[in-house]
Amino acid sequence: MIHEERYRDCVIRVVADETAEDPREMQDHLGTMSCRHDHYDLGDEKAPWDTRKDAERYFEKEGAVWLPLYLMDHSGLTMSTSCSMFRACDSHGWDWGLVGFIWVSKEKALAEYGKKRMTKALRGKVEDILCAEVEIYDTWLQGGFVGYIVEDVEGEMLDSCWGYADLEHCLREARAFADSQPYQEKLPFQFVEGPAA
Repeated sequence: MIHEERYRDCVIRVVADETAEDPREMQDHLGTMSCRHDHYDLGDEKAPWDTRKDAERYFEKEGAVWLPLYLMDHSGLTMSTSCSMFRACDSHGWDWGLVGFIWVSKEKALAEYGKKRMTKALRGKVEDILCAEVEIYDTWLQGGFVGYIVEDVEGEMLDSCWGYADLEHCLREARAFADSQPYQEKLPFQFVEGPAA
């Protein structure tokens, strides 16, 4: 269990979601993750480029917004758009390397934001969205998705929901459910005095 709390007349438990589905398949996303790895099927598609230079030439020609994807494979998988934390752990790069790119075409980015041209500010906003998508995917790769169970104080389950990448979001949703329930404080037990001996 990751978290447990008493909230109003409910008990909220947040637990690991061990059957969370790939967020790239279950959610809409702006970017496309193009990856290539010998042992893992990662991202949205197999990268069609043979080298990093080929990919960068394609992105430049198309005016795409893109970021590199680095993968560390050491006692589990973790992915990032920056290699700095991997380099700090493994300066020789034995357990990590470039695995692909997350990118979005110029046309798709402009359409998403209703703009006619790609500005520096828009490019920065799109890069932030791409980074957030990678963070969610990384959380899933590391088995970090959670779900909640809401019970009354007697242990009867009232609600549950799964597939959250963020603990705080999960707790907000669980509390919102508890807020929607009729509020009547229930004690887990009540002492009743028996007849005098």
